[in-house]
Amino acid sequence: MPTVCGDGMSDVWPLSWLEADLEAHRLVGSPLTITLTENGEGDFTAHIEAETAVSNARFCMVAVHDDNVAAYGGSTSHLPYHVVHMMTSITGDAFSLAEGAGTDINHTFAVQPSWNYDKMGVACWVQAPGGTNTSPNPYGDVGTKNHVLQSAFMETGSTGIPGGEEAATLMLMPPSPNPFRGASRLSFVAPRAGHATLAIYDVAGHRVAEILSGQVSGGEQHASWDGLSDGRPCASGIYFASLVFEGEEQARQKLVKLR
Repeated sequence: MPTVCGDGMSDVWPLSWLEADLEAHRLVGSPLTITLTENGEGDFTAHIEAETAVSNARFCMVAVHDDNVAAYGGSTSHLPYHVVHMMTSITGDAFSLAEGAGTDINHTFAVQPSWNYDKMGVACWVQAPGGTNTSPNPYGDVGTKNHVLQSAFMETGSTGIPGGEEAATLMLMPPSPNPFRGASRLSFVAPRAGHATLAIYDVAGHRVAEILSGQVSGGEQHASWDGLSDGRPCASGIYFASLVFEGEEQARQKLVKLR
């Protein structure tokens, strides 16, 4: 399971001790893509697709809250992503998926009176056992670590539209996966029915692909970019997804394409 981190520390270890291991694994290709959607207050669905088969894995989903929690010596620690509710079992639910298959996994949680829904979020991930824990002295007896094959996170209220009403503002959600190799899924919420254009630009500002252009209804929309420009693979590097709605409202997100 992910470790608890706060104020630049992972338990008693500086987060800098873990950065090299994290960066190395960020470059490893994933067999999965995960898109997380908010259906309503406390109601979330993870859409998962497998590029290659996955077995003997676990799916986890948690609700988190921005909290100040008690720490050693009577002090407090700021945890921007403090887990307040396990939406799956505490060790995750058994997960497997055939190559080319997709699935939707839905979980809910009840908002407690002490929680501020505007300071919450939901994270989900698929993990598989294997490898050695690189954390220094991990409580002395946690030598095995799990590989997180793919993950997704969203703040509460990002896509939920209470009562079926349309969103007040245009929102372009973070791409998933990101970084990516094969394709990255882009989701956005239109404030009302209208014309939307979603295009990809390189760092020099050149348009390399247009992945959506046309009339959309109000609410959540989906598109994806396959990393191609006029049928040819784009070079690895940084790109930007630019969403224009009704020729005025704009939103952007950064994508990182891997080799």
